[in-house]
Amino acid sequence: MEKHIRNWIPCSAFSKFSLGTLTGIVIDLIFPGTVLLWTGFAIGLFSISHFLKKRFQISKYFIFGIFFLLYVLTVFPEKFQINPQKKYFNVSQKSPFGKPEKIFQKKFREQVLLDLKEAGLEKNSNRIALGLIFGESKQLSQEFKTKAKEGGILHLFAASGLHLGVLMGVQFRLLSLIPSLGYNTPRIIPLLTGFLYLSALGYPTSLARAWIFAGMLLFQGLFFRKLRPVDLLLGSAWILWLVDPIRFYSVSFCLSFGAVTGIFFFSYPIRIACNFLSDENKISYFLKENLSISFSAGLGTMPVLLLAFESYSFGSILLNLIMVPLAGILLPILYLSLLIQKTKLILLTEPIWSITELLIQILIYLSENLSKPLGFYKEMKGSVWIGITGWILLCIKILYYSYFIEKII
Repeated sequence: MEKHIRNWIPCSAFSKFSLGTLTGIVIDLIFPGTVLLWTGFAIGLFSISHFLKKRFQISKYFIFGIFFLLYVLTVFPEKFQINPQKKYFNVSQKSPFGKPEKIFQKKFREQVLLDLKEAGLEKNSNRIALGLIFGESKQLSQEFKTKAKEGGILHLFAASGLHLGVLMGVQFRLLSLIPSLGYNTPRIIPLLTGFLYLSALGYPTSLARAWIFAGMLLFQGLFFRKLRPVDLLLGSAWILWLVDPIRFYSVSFCLSFGAVTGIFFFSYPIRIACNFLSDENKISYFLKENLSISFSAGLGTMPVLLLAFESYSFGSILLNLIMVPLAGILLPILYLSLLIQKTKLILLTEPIWSITELLIQILIYLSENLSKPLGFYKEMKGSVWIGITGWILLCIKILYYSYFIEKII
């Protein structure tokens, strides 16, 4: 546990720079209009820290990050300054590459709609397929959306790291089987196709975060340099803020980064706490891994959901243990079905779409029948503070218990 905690200290100059900028953003949100005051305070602390031991000294890159924030707030106020009274942001589909990209996005959507129409899926199956491909819950019926919300599985229908991870991961595995491609090509090609998918969907926040993550991991592999999870989080958050500051302040951003931060920070302690599940047995190992990921992601998003929506599905961890692996199987088959549909060969298209629709029907059945009994959905409203207090105590208990168990082991 001690090593795990130490790994959350930024090790690269870029991540320290990013931390300085992001720290300034948080302070500016809490105390708007005081940027010069806390910048001076930070410089004072930086100067004083040089009289302390090296481990307590504030990095110069951290200060540079604060100065960078001060610079962009001064030079580009319209882009980077946020109105604190504006709680929600209406973010439309983005096309930074202009008209050609808009045409590409339109053609992509039209082609997918045409392929699904030709596949002849049942109405509800077609809606679920659209929701999974485009990462849009608006494709779902209101009844199904409500049940998915109560079960805490609505994130499956929001373009996220799961979608991009499946798309890029399958490509990487297949390309890695071809020795002639070498080391770099199997890593670069999935990143490029991932960007096309990102562009086609209009750069949704969580998908953009996942692609930036993948890009940083790619460069890490190409240059044989190891980055810590905190470096990936800080770097990707800083890049997303610089490129798209409005979406940076959205609930989608908070949920996406909250989930990933939770997985990075809590999955290891939870695995230690679940040491009664053997790693040698494949079933128990699978259960431990999925439980740690589902539970840690839930911990990362819980405060955001409570504060933003005043509600939470306390049983979502249980339902996600079933639904996330199922979605992980369904997504690559769905993508493959769309590719095979292009061949127009009935001998190939009918069997693959039959399998796809069967999996979609299973997903629908489980969502409709398990969301209420397993979701434990609760509207907190005026008692959000109780949920936040419980979340803090739960996090402390998990870390303390894991530390205690690790010492015994």
